[in-house]
Amino acid sequence: MSTTPEHRLPKVSIRALHKRFDGASINALEHIDLDIRPNEFVTFVGASGCGKSTLLRTIGGLETHTGGELLVDGRPVQGPDIDRAMVFQHYSLYP
Repeated sequence: MSTTPEHRLPKVSIRALHKRFDGASINALEHIDLDIRPNEFVTFVGASGCGKSTLLRTIGGLETHTGGELLVDGRPVQGPDIDRAMVFQHYSLYP
């Protein structure tokens, strides 16, 4: 693996990320800080309803965050883009 500066920079950088669902007054994500570097494999594990899918949907640009900073390749995530994809559980599970 190359040790050039661009390989040390995070692919995904998250700082103090918040997501609040106002209709239900629920804080789905609070104070999330995370760096994912190129070629890293990351798994989110937790109980049902803890915010795993919300975090993934936010990184994918399918949800908007209500606070903090979310960057992919150094650019703010402002919606879906061709550099990110998500396979939904419903379509990937066998009957």
